[in-house]
Amino acid sequence: MTATVALVKARPEPGAVGANQAAILQYARQADQLGAAVIVFPELMLTGIGPDSPAADDDLRRLADEALTDLARTLDRDGLGGRHLVVGTTGTGLANLPVNAAAVLHKGKVELEVTDQDTRPMAVFAARGQRFGLALGRAAPGGGRAGDLDAVLVLADQAAHVSDLAGNRVGPAAPEHDGLTLCRVG
Repeated sequence: MTATVALVKARPEPGAVGANQAAILQYARQADQLGAAVIVFPELMLTGIGPDSPAADDDLRRLADEALTDLARTLDRDGLGGRHLVVGTTGTGLANLPVNAAAVLHKGKVELEVTDQDTRPMAVFAARGQRFGLALGRAAPGGGRAGDLDAVLVLADQAAHVSDLAGNRVGPAAPEHDGLTLCRVG
């Protein structure tokens, strides 16, 4: 069984969680029309602000958490809840400090959250019979669970891509324009 993955290249608006949320919904609807089972957005897509920015304060992170929950519910209400949506954001790490983070939305809820401080080798979820790991930024995707995976989804550089278990990009090459690129896994 194969899974069609839609990889999004987009430039989020810094600090504009609402506008970025609207863009995420628009891309998700387009990807659904193209048959994508998994839709992957770049790191920081929801907030547009990295954890090192002074603007990545408690209020922004609270808004981002609320937006993730709202996105999951909206997708489910619109009939897209069966898709796995991977969204990069700014989250909360140890000592309540801002960190790079990602969430997997599925069936009306936030199914999985991971930060770049996470001690697990990799966050893993399954879609259409394929097992996907998540890597944030330029993180190497290896780790204790790598043998169980079919591919690694990497959220980095205002784009997302699919890597093999050694960290080599296998698909697709980053498009020259903003938008969706499809890739099949399996």
